[in-house]
Amino acid sequence: SVGIQNIQTFICAAVSDAVLYEFEFSKDPSFSTIDTMIVSGANAASWNAMEGNTTYYWRVTSNNGGHRSVPSAAWSFTSAPGAPNLVFPAYGATGVSLDPVFTWDPGAGATEYTLQVSVSNIFTSANMVFNQSGIVDTFQQVTGLLPNKDYYWRVRSADASSQGFYSTKYLFTTGNPTGLSDTDEKFSMTLFPNPVADQVTIDIGSKIAAESRIDIYDLSGRMISTESRMITKGANSMNFPVDHLRSGAYIITVSINEATFRMPFSVIR
Repeated sequence: SVGIQNIQTFICAAVSDAVLYEFEFSKDPSFSTIDTMIVSGANAASWNAMEGNTTYYWRVTSNNGGHRSVPSAAWSFTSAPGAPNLVFPAYGATGVSLDPVFTWDPGAGATEYTLQVSVSNIFTSANMVFNQSGIVDTFQQVTGLLPNKDYYWRVRSADASSQGFYSTKYLFTTGNPTGLSDTDEKFSMTLFPNPVADQVTIDIGSKIAAESRIDIYDLSGRMISTESRMITKGANSMNFPVDHLRSGAYIITVSINEATFRMPFSVIR
């Protein structure tokens, strides 16, 4: 069998007088190593820890309480495409754009994906605000989210013949409708557009003249670029080219004196 989900129930024929069944799963057809063994009081067992896009072999041994049978013949199956790892928005992220670019890492064996965004961690049709299948990239923009609202998102992998595993569910909170902004007593700051294709702009309102430092990081924490710029008292507008960045999520950090502003943004091509 192929396309087996990670919620599969495995069943063998019942054996007379058996009180226990040992279900063994291995990537090795000779069972020299056992990935999982499930002991069940019935002739069925559920397994939800299999890896995606992997061929497994399984067999069953019965036990009448004092004696074990020889193992059954081994059968094989291949699991469905593996679950993607979610990247952006990160779990618990706040101030997320109302038009974010969702990004994720590839799932093993996946050739396409379904992205779902919901106002509840229960992804029913009544709760979902976005539900699109057939996405061949590992990113997708969603527009028109509401400001200052909690959302959940997940991604399911697929290949040409079967649906794959679901990712975990991530929670995030959107920001204000005009972009990403932050304030303190001396400074106010807004980043736009978001998402961005070629150039991001930061508007800074300042009550003093000061030197600023601007750093751009990817989500792994690796610094992409850094530079210093002077800001004047009053309104300042600074442009930063991002056309050299790949599509995905980034964080821009602006440091002025003792104030530090961190604002996520997305690059989309």
